[in-house]
Amino acid sequence: MLSDKETEKDDKRQRDIGLLSSRTAIIVALLAAFTAIVTLLLNYWLVERTRTDIAAQTIALEKIKVDIALSAQKTAESVAKIDEARISQERQSVATMAQLESKKIQLENKKSNHEQTRLTPDIAKLSNDLRPNIVISCDGSNSDRKTVKLECSFKNNGAQRVKIYPKTVGMYDKNQKGIKEALSEFDGESNTILPGATGSNTYTVTLTSIGEIVNQPIYKIEFDAITDQQAINLTRRLASGYITEAELKELSRQGYTINLHFN
Repeated sequence: MLSDKETEKDDKRQRDIGLLSSRTAIIVALLAAFTAIVTLLLNYWLVERTRTDIAAQTIALEKIKVDIALSAQKTAESVAKIDEARISQERQSVATMAQLESKKIQLENKKSNHEQTRLTPDIAKLSNDLRPNIVISCDGSNSDRKTVKLECSFKNNGAQRVKIYPKTVGMYDKNQKGIKEALSEFDGESNTILPGATGSNTYTVTLTSIGEIVNQPIYKIEFDAITDQQAINLTRRLASGYITEAELKELSRQGYTINLHFN
């Protein structure tokens, strides 16, 4: 059995152990509470700082957006001014070109009128020189009852070489009435006459039985005189734009009709 002194010491030790345990529990509790408070404060600080950063970033982004919008507006205004200036310049250029074109047309018209006035005598001379100018005379006689010889001479009074083609021969009575089927054949060749020169051709006419019995017949001979093709080509080049193809054709051809009376 323990003595009273030993018992007292044991109780004291138990009390000290209990007191130490209580203090340790209090300290642990205080530490836990402090840790919780520190953690809460730290979380709050982090959250607030995050919110502050987000707000600052949002403000910065909004500022950037505003700056971009202002820059885009200024750029659009600059582009609009540039387009307006370009359009104005293009309009001025178009107006200037129109004025220049109008002056050019006026000058060309004046030049054309002057050139046409200057060339009018030359064109008139070319036209006159192109037209055939032939003097034709014919005579004839009967070789026999069915055959007639027509002798024709040509004098070229024109400025160009001319080719003469016998076109048709017809028989008429003394009253100038045409006699159908009076002729069966007509034979003749063309002839080319130089300017200022003369030439002649003999044509053979064969009569039908109707033509044989006509008294005092009249032979009507038609010729075509055509200017030499080289002269036509030269006139075409020299008078280009002043004489048309139709006019060239009309100017370079001339028809002649000779009435030859037989007694």
